[in-house]
Amino acid sequence: MSCGQKVDDMYREVKNFERRKNYEKMISIIMMICMLAATTTVGAIIPPEDAAPVVPVETVVSKTAEFYIEASKFPSGILNVLSENGASIEEDTIVEVIPINDSEDKAICVTNIVEDEVEKDIFISYVEDENNNMVVDNSVANVLAQGPDYDMEASFPPLSWNGDYIVHATATAALYSDGFWTYYKPYKCSFYYENLAGVSVSRIQVQYIADGFLYSYPGFEDLDLDEYEHVVTVNKTNPVAGTTYSNTNYFASNRVLWTTSGSPMVGHFLTFYNYVNGELDTYTVTL
Repeated sequence: MSCGQKVDDMYREVKNFERRKNYEKMISIIMMICMLAATTTVGAIIPPEDAAPVVPVETVVSKTAEFYIEASKFPSGILNVLSENGASIEEDTIVEVIPINDSEDKAICVTNIVEDEVEKDIFISYVEDENNNMVVDNSVANVLAQGPDYDMEASFPPLSWNGDYIVHATATAALYSDGFWTYYKPYKCSFYYENLAGVSVSRIQVQYIADGFLYSYPGFEDLDLDEYEHVVTVNKTNPVAGTTYSNTNYFASNRVLWTTSGSPMVGHFLTFYNYVNGELDTYTVTL
């Protein structure tokens, strides 16, 4: 190797070292800025225990939602239908259309943040098909998925479900925020149903399943544990139409659940076990 080549190689090594050094300095600066921003933001946003966290409704929309929009942008007809079936409709309520069992069937989800809690109301309508089997009635969900510009009033005169029975289930969790991430304490599940065609409902069971990773509270520190599953089950044999059934399973006071990412099981789910006309139908939706 010639002297000139050695000089060139040494020059390249020096330049590479400088680039790495500058890159590391740049990363350090970025990290310092992020840490400063985190400290400032957390100090400003973390609420006291008795106050509502700053969590936009959009952050709790289902990750499988095919469509979602603020309820205030819908015509009054569809909102009246949801209200008449037990949904709380406010100015910032989010209405979602989400798939059932990863199929073409759809459920309607009404999402509200009420003080320091998130409530997810799921509506599934069922109808008897030509083979006398109970199947999901997608009529209202399909209209919702068209968006607020679709002529909903004309499509459903009067706008209403025409299924044989409707199950309305609600999952409730307390909300917490460290200024960046949202954490949960899932604790309540309830359901009721409307029997519109005299079907035989012998049992309904609904499970609210929240799967994620445990963090400390307060402090929001990762406890570095395996995935944790929290389940709230409400089960009723021979339920009475129009009667609400509920159950609670409270979360540990010094823990919160982070459900943003992880395995396919990480998230919030409602699973329905409907025993109708002597048959068992199982449905799962991702909240």
